[in-house]
Amino acid sequence: MTIEQQWRQESYLQGFKEGFMEGFLEGFQERLQEGKLQVAQRMLRENVDIKTIMKFTGLSEKDLQQINA
Repeated sequence: MTIEQQWRQESYLQGFKEGFMEGFLEGFQERLQEGKLQVAQRMLRENVDIKTIMKFTGLSEKDLQQINA
């Protein structure tokens, strides 16, 4: 294997690793946000105070208004 081929292979693997991790973390964050929204929906149905929901979910008042709409 030439130095150029070795460099290309290493570059490819590095790009693959970075892309995989970026995609994994993005997906994880999306699922985490979805979970928070589901919990907030249940809390809203149970008439839990919005300030309490914000405190425990970390969601903003704007997020909660979108759920409640």
